Amino acid sequence: MTFWDTSKQIAGNVVFLHPAGSDMTTTYIDAFKDAYARNGIAFKDAKKGCVVERYTDVSDFSLPALKKVIEGGECAKAGLIILVLPKQDDSNRQRHANFHIVADQIVGKPSIAFCETKMKGKDAQRLLPYMANNAMKINLRLGNVNHTVEKKPLEVLWNRQQKCDTMILGADLIHPKSTSADGTPSIAAVVGSVDDDFCKFFGSVRRQGKGREYIETGLMEAMVHERIQAWQKTHKDQMLARILYYRDGVGNSQYDDILHHEVRQITNAWHRANKGTTKKPIVTTVVVTKRHNARFYPVSTTDTEKREKTATGNCIPGTVIDSRITSPFYIDFYLQSHDALKGSAKPTYYFVLENEMKLKAEELQDLTNALCYTFQHSTTAVSYVPPAYYADKLCERAALYFKPYFDSDDAVKAMDAQERQTAMDLAWGRSKHPTRPWSFKLEETMFYM
Repeated sequence: MTFWDTSKQIAGNVVFLHPAGSDMTTTYIDAFKDAYARNGIAFKDAKKGCVVERYTDVSDFSLPALKKVIEGGECAKAGLIILVLPKQDDSNRQRHANFHIVADQIVGKPSIAFCETKMKGKDAQRLLPYMANNAMKINLRLGNVNHTVEKKPLEVLWNRQQKCDTMILGADLIHPKSTSADGTPSIAAVVGSVDDDFCKFFGSVRRQGKGREYIETGLMEAMVHERIQAWQKTHKDQMLARILYYRDGVGNSQYDDILHHEVRQITNAWHRANKGTTKKPIVTTVVVTKRHNARFYPVSTTDTEKREKTATGNCIPGTVIDSRITSPFYIDFYLQSHDALKGSAKPTYYFVLENEMKLKAEELQDLTNALCYTFQHSTTAVSYVPPAYYADKLCERAALYFKPYFDSDDAVKAMDAQERQTAMDLAWGRSKHPTRPWSFKLEETMFYM
């Protein structure tokens, strides 16, 4: 398989880091080279190819020591840095967090972590599936697109001139645990499409007080404004006319809050980005719900009738339920877009809060199902619509920068409230940007995937 777009190449060497004393072999490099050659990823200096002078042993994973490693030696010339960890445990999770803190926030280099326990076998051929899966992540983090879908389901988002005048937004919140340190914030994320195939989604994040299931008014407007500006940057001769908003993670008791605190702010952000016009954006809002108890199974109505089903006995991907158990007054539906590898497939419930775009139920169902095939980490459909999925991923990445506070480490417990707040402000501000916690070098990539 060759990726859809590999135009943005690895600009420099590829350097593998690993904890000192771990058992590393050159087989990893051989499998890495093979996977990327098969998928069409090139290197900026074609004559040198994938240059790895040596593995870099890392004995100290503190932030200052990692910064010194990544900014110096072979890493200084690297276009991609790979951390290979022996297994997933508490100590390696902290190493993983510190690695991405330095790569994302301080240095601004594309990075990825591999885990040896997930690699099947030690020879290059058996490592190929693992490396190929990670190739999808790396190509995306470089700013490219792995695959897309046929245009027909997307045509409802085009105007009469057959041009895309629509942006898709996704949003989510992540909250601190009950055991997290006092003062640990919730993190809100908004992602927005910038291309006409709805495969590239750049993002914004903000901190807010914990306990609220809606994104605070000022924060929502600011993040959506940033996403509109990113869309305008790639559509210089067009005005953004329509916005399709997928909101993840809220129940029906919060629908009014979403309309008031978030949807209204989308319109405000649009006016802020399009000063001097009397027009207004056309916004359709869809709530995405994964936490429910509904399950569906194919049945035969007669002894001779045979219903289509998957190898695991589930409904086939693309199954929609939009009658009898759904609302007679609103547009809502269950969509099982994916093929569960084992067990019962869990459909996702979609509820339309507002439909200014006047999409028909079937159009929205077909569009949502098609979008589930655009998730850039998978060659098959995922269980819920990617914009909401991406927002969740971005929340998790930003929370990684606050890992000691979410986990309430011993050093954090020893701080008083003021010390803790100051430390969290410094952690958020490592990028030296007032609102964005990652380096400007990563702003126009999906580095968080």
